[in-house]
Amino acid sequence: MNMHVTVRQLTADDADLLGYLLAHEADFDLEDRQQTHYTIDQPAVRRFVTNPATLCWVAFADAKPIGSLHCIRLPVLTSNGEELLLYDIGVHHVWRRQGAGRALLAAMEDWMQRHGVTEVWVLADNPAAVAFYRACGFGVDQSQPVYLTRCLAD
Repeated sequence: MNMHVTVRQLTADDADLLGYLLAHEADFDLEDRQQTHYTIDQPAVRRFVTNPATLCWVAFADAKPIGSLHCIRLPVLTSNGEELLLYDIGVHHVWRRQGAGRALLAAMEDWMQRHGVTEVWVLADNPAAVAFYRACGFGVDQSQPVYLTRCLAD
């Protein structure tokens, strides 16, 4: 497939588009991953897209959404004061390996340059993701600890 990819950042007016992406998340994730089925909660979607700490970009081919990238802005006590956590990136399985992922990263990096953010980090959980991020200039930080979580009961 030869395609022209366009990327744009989501705005508060894009709650329906984000809802579409959530409803079709399985098409944008790894095939062997256990899928989460979301109930689309429109107020939660609106809170998400209007949160200033949330950054999202969507890649399009012929006006059809084919990928997305979600970052979280993190305040830090350094001279630049902020870094990004690249929380999630996904490209529809039909459109993979055709530049959409790189186009999404380029849009994120453009935003970083315009806003004086100099560092982004990501947690990769599979060899294909590690290879993709390395090919895009990311490096493994050997000093980082193991990622642990704790969920408090509701």
